[in-house]
Amino acid sequence: MARILHLIDSLAPGGAQTVVRTIFEPQKENQSIFLYALRKRNPFIGICHNNVLGSASKSRFSPAPILGTIRLIRQHKINIIHCHLLRSQLTGWIVKILFFPNIVLVFHQHEDLSCQKKFLCLHKIIHRLFFYISSRKVATIIAVSKSVGDNFGWLGRNKGSKIMVLPNPLSPTPSCGNDRRAIRPTKKSTDGAVIGFAGRIVSSKGWRDFLSAAKIVHRQDKKTTFIIAGSGPEQKSLLQEIERGGLSAWLSYRGHVEKMIDFYSEIDCLVVPSYSEACPMVIIEAFANKVPVIAADIPGIAELISDRSTGFLFEKGSTQKLAKMIVSVIRDDKIRGFVAQNSYLKSKDFASTNYINQLNKLYENLQQQT
Repeated sequence: MARILHLIDSLAPGGAQTVVRTIFEPQKENQSIFLYALRKRNPFIGICHNNVLGSASKSRFSPAPILGTIRLIRQHKINIIHCHLLRSQLTGWIVKILFFPNIVLVFHQHEDLSCQKKFLCLHKIIHRLFFYISSRKVATIIAVSKSVGDNFGWLGRNKGSKIMVLPNPLSPTPSCGNDRRAIRPTKKSTDGAVIGFAGRIVSSKGWRDFLSAAKIVHRQDKKTTFIIAGSGPEQKSLLQEIERGGLSAWLSYRGHVEKMIDFYSEIDCLVVPSYSEACPMVIIEAFANKVPVIAADIPGIAELISDRSTGFLFEKGSTQKLAKMIVSVIRDDKIRGFVAQNSYLKSKDFASTNYINQLNKLYENLQQQT
């Protein structure tokens, strides 16, 4: 039986961490899987499984996580390392090269590595270079979307690597909904629509575009309010923008939200104005909570959303078009209800049981090949 060690950079809130939680929590009785977080960061997400461990180090450059990984491999007779995010991939590769040449490496790519002209992408260039160097030692690269997999077309020359496209799963935990949430129509009396944004507060997630569109919409409809959930390195800039623009009367910043089901139950529509995405968990969760999604028309998102069927797509970076679409959607109960129901049905495609079954099948095949 395969014994798998999952490595992840940290358990700070993020899409990759949510995926890992979805792998572990439904398998509480599975004692052949282990998770090791390489760095301690706050806040962090909790994962209910006895085999979840973490380094006490808070430094990006400490050698302690490598030593911890080696110790876990020896102690638990690990034969497959499943690496999430760049630092974990680097750690797994070093451990294989220097200490355990027969161990099987799986790299899980959660990020789109294509560069956007509007943003600096040095880390993506470094990440691509690392893949080029390390790929011969990697048995499988899991890409969370076809567009992410396309980033690695050149790996065809390296016959030792194989790309597997496996979209992110829907978390079975209370952060996602079920039939208990009815589609909430826009209120037409005293209360207006509530528009939400949830994501890491970094420029590539488009939070500035969300603010700009919110200002346009609010000028047209004073009853519409907005909520932003998430944390990140540009959190201070966001708060300054809210204060400078006097937006706090109708725009609420919640920071990191632990129970996202409360966030989804509060909003009538979710906006995802990102410039780059792989397979955004927030969209899949919104689907499951019957919340219509308005999102930028970019590769990672267009694989999830069919325009005016399972969501609404707008030209990325166009705040005017985004604002116009928000107004149109919140004023049309019929199309919102239609899209919400369709997207809810689509959320069934991302069931965690199917996802875990595919992972376990991959592990079995890799073990047979060794």
